[in-house]
Amino acid sequence: MTATRKPRAAQLGVTPDEYERLLAAQGGGCAICGNPPKTRRLDVDHDHRTGEIRGLLCWTCNHKLLGKYATVEKLARAARYLSRTSLDVLALEEAARGADDDWHERQ
Repeated sequence: MTATRKPRAAQLGVTPDEYERLLAAQGGGCAICGNPPKTRRLDVDHDHRTGEIRGLLCWTCNHKLLGKYATVEKLARAARYLSRTSLDVLALEEAARGADDDWHERQ
């Protein structure tokens, strides 16, 4: 006899009615990309430290973008990284070298 596994939403304490309300509140799609569910239900995203439910995400946003260890700080760093260019990096390196040169001249 095999044990039946509860759906993940139920494991997290989300009832079918709460799932539908969350989905409607998000406009019928993923909270990040907005895509509606296609072949499977959206994942119930939650904070792995507190267990607090954050919303419903498609598989790609939940697993590829956020992952299990995502934090606000890591995502903010990722957003800064994605918005910069190689010229930004070179400018930062140049500024750091200039600051080092100024420090050595003052010594």
